[in-house]
Amino acid sequence: MKQPHSLQLKLITTTLSVLLISALLAGIFAFQRTYEETDDLFDENLENIALAILTTRPSPQSYRTGDGDDGLWVDILDKNHTNFAKLPMGFSTAIIDGERFSVYKLAQNHQTIIVRQRHDSQDELATLAALHSLIPLLIVSGILAIFTPFLMWREFRFVRRATKSVSQRDVHDLSPLPVENFPKEILPFAVAINQLLVKAQEDIDTQKRFIADASHELRSPLTAISLQVQRLQTLTDLDKIKIGLNKLAKSVAQNQDLVEKLLTIARLNGKTGNYKPVKIANILKNSVNLLLPIINEKSLNFEIDIKQENATLLIDETVLLLLIKNIIQNAIIYTPNQGRIAIILSDKKQDLQEFGECVIHYQNNHPSKLFLQIKDSGIGIKKADYYKVFEPFTRLSQNNHSDNSEIKGTGLGLSIVKTVCENSKANLYLNTSLFENHSGGLCVTLAF
Repeated sequence: MKQPHSLQLKLITTTLSVLLISALLAGIFAFQRTYEETDDLFDENLENIALAILTTRPSPQSYRTGDGDDGLWVDILDKNHTNFAKLPMGFSTAIIDGERFSVYKLAQNHQTIIVRQRHDSQDELATLAALHSLIPLLIVSGILAIFTPFLMWREFRFVRRATKSVSQRDVHDLSPLPVENFPKEILPFAVAINQLLVKAQEDIDTQKRFIADASHELRSPLTAISLQVQRLQTLTDLDKIKIGLNKLAKSVAQNQDLVEKLLTIARLNGKTGNYKPVKIANILKNSVNLLLPIINEKSLNFEIDIKQENATLLIDETVLLLLIKNIIQNAIIYTPNQGRIAIILSDKKQDLQEFGECVIHYQNNHPSKLFLQIKDSGIGIKKADYYKVFEPFTRLSQNNHSDNSEIKGTGLGLSIVKTVCENSKANLYLNTSLFENHSGGLCVTLAF
């Protein structure tokens, strides 16, 4: 596993590298400019000395000022003197007596004045002055190099405190991080972490409620089965035992259906999906074939209108089958015998009944291109309960439709539909179904 890099160390090394390069470039520029300006200053000094000597109207002579290599040579010549005749007027560099000099020559009033200085000495003084100009830059760079790591270490104290706080937390503590003193550069990341913690806590709370509800839903039928078994153990009449066994078989089947749906929800919550192009018409037909025994048993008037036979979706085939099958099965369960169910698959809204209210909405900037509408002539759902019915173990028929209290179910079908829609990025709409001679059932529209 690749070792994680230190952001603080990376910032320090990057900052110091940029600082070093900047200081180096600034030093080179400052050195060059100071050297050139100092050299020009020395040349200007030669000119000023020559002008000053000229104003005194001196007699022809040659002399040296100053000690050591830093001194100046002054030559005052009359018009008949031929020494230095080849030197040009103004500034120049010349070899005199085997040494290189910086020279300034001035001729006026029949006199020629030459002021010169050893070039090596002038160059050495200019270099020394240029080096002295770098001292403030070196001091500032040194201070920054020392304090930059400290300042960055200090600014990361919020991260260290948050890390320490999180590491010392209880494993069940998902409360948000304190972000009051976080710098604005790190604040968005901390806020995003807090939002994730809130979502995680909400998900855990939902899972806890689901487990509690599942435990309750499983406990009741298991208790009933246990009581039925105990009662059967006391019976001696074969006819009564047969009747009791039939009831027991139905209870076991219902309990098995409940367990299967609980396992389905658990699998969906952790499913990544095997996405590939799938013909939705084929999945629709397979779903209906699986439910044909129930459809025939209830003598339902079942209609399928597929207007897009070759329409495909990039989706997990098993998940799509589960989605469509659960919606159709829900329609079958809540539609009375000899009732009516109509299914339409189309890419045009005008082929369909009005969608109604969007109950499950996936944020998508692209418009839906395919629609599957399933409507029945059953008991329907009140608009106020549109969102409630998708919660696990919700069975409104037992509370809102006393005349349909005999309808059996687990209350998990639409909860599975909601989970699949969210995983499949599909929008789901609910409305009251409209038929020629009936209204009041449920119309479910899936928009892909």
